[in-house]
Amino acid sequence: MEDISEVKIEINDGNNNFKSKFVKLQRMHYKQNGIKKIWDMVDSNDSVSALLYHRKKQCFILVKQFRPPVYARQLKQNNIKQQIKEEITLTNRDTNDVLLTTEEDKSQLIIEKVNIKQELTDQRDNENLSPNLSFELCAGLMDKEKHTNTETIQAEILEECGYKVPIDEIKFVNHFFLGTALSASVQYFYYAEVTDEYKVSEGGGVVEEGEMIETFELNLEKCYSFMRDDKIVKNSTLLYALSWWILEVANSEEMTLYNKGKNNKN
Repeated sequence: MEDISEVKIEINDGNNNFKSKFVKLQRMHYKQNGIKKIWDMVDSNDSVSALLYHRKKQCFILVKQFRPPVYARQLKQNNIKQQIKEEITLTNRDTNDVLLTTEEDKSQLIIEKVNIKQELTDQRDNENLSPNLSFELCAGLMDKEKHTNTETIQAEILEECGYKVPIDEIKFVNHFFLGTALSASVQYFYYAEVTDEYKVSEGGGVVEEGEMIETFELNLEKCYSFMRDDKIVKNSTLLYALSWWILEVANSEEMTLYNKGKNNKN
């Protein structure tokens, strides 16, 4: 067992930059097996999530929304690509001292020259860059006082997806840690099946809180290709939820449909 001692946690109270009501930056000072160490981390609220399945339609009800960190990464990657293009132009003008036999050789040379510390404020072709939306489970923070976990996810299902699901039909599945290297927040995962009778609104989140959420119906036959497509932005909790459903919930007819999509992936 590791010997952890002399723990001290510093909290960024926001005096120097900004104060967030959602996360707190922290720095832990500690000794591990007698060696002094420092670890930066985030203190954030626990959360709830739910996988919704429409058995009659044979589809999952997911949400997709704009996530600023995803867009920031997209901007950074776009800026690097633009810089590579500029370096290619410069390299094409002056290749007297380097023999570039293939495009692969040229690209490798250019990549080695790229400055990765490009500022995110660089606006090269970013104004017309369409943000990649993130596909996720219906979810929310546990920040409502006097609400149980189940009541919190019931409210989130209604707000985000527009389904008013009876609380006794929302089943707890599991809980797990999120991003243990950065935060030790826990997410409580639920499952519910919905019908058209439960649909009371279009959902979309709480506009007053700045939420802009779209619902997305993922057909069971498309599930495998969706999970395997690395161009689609999705988090690990969504992949876990879909995998859990396939292993633990799907009946023989649904497995046949899922496998049909899997076999037709090409």
